Amino acid sequence: MESDINAKIDAPVSQEVDPRLDNNIGTIEQEKLTAVKIVVVRTEIENKSNKAGKVVGDIVNLFCKHPDKVELIKLSQGKIEVEDGKLKEAGLWYNEDADGNLQKGSILGIVLAHYGCANLKALEKQEIETTKNSGGYLAVKAY
Repeated sequence: MESDINAKIDAPVSQEVDPRLDNNIGTIEQEKLTAVKIVVVRTEIENKSNKAGKVVGDIVNLFCKHPDKVELIKLSQGKIEVEDGKLKEAGLWYNEDADGNLQKGSILGIVLAHYGCANLKALEKQEIETTKNSGGYLAVKAY
């Protein structure tokens, strides 16, 4: 049985090997932008899948202009204030109520209401505030 396994391991591979497989762990930290006011350029709803490839829901991406970056940045997390002044952060998941509207009380709904927007299109061209999330990355500030 061991010889069968070794034969399969030593069998020629017909595909080209990706040279990135040999890349080592780098020493340069990923850039983390400062929390400032930014402008939403466009919004997008994206299907999100789990590790098994099953679609688990739709998340909203906000593509924004940040003063420290040439390219647009993508935000998909919000931070809100809940009971007792505690802060909650979560993804901007797109959920609909029974009438087909954005779910009231969702992080996305709270973010939109905080900026006086009834829908995602109304958020485009709006200036929004950002804050750091628990990982040190930017999230939409809605408190």
